Amino acid sequence: MTRTVVVTGAGSGIGRAIANALAHREWRVIVTDLDGAAAADVAAALPNPGVGHESAPLDVTSPDA
Repeated sequence: MTRTVVVTGAGSGIGRAIANALAHREWRVIVTDLDGAAAADVAAALPNPGVGHESAPLDVTSPDA
């Protein structure tokens, strides 16, 4: 069974490192960030792409998000 995780702020820095570490462990990673393009770039570069990593722009400070 594939585990799935949502990582916020994963377009760079610590969030990106967490996403990468989990992808190396064959988790399916949903990469989110304020910068949707950065999130997409990170998701595309993650290892084990066969698990179906995804990305989405997300502002966790917005109740409408």
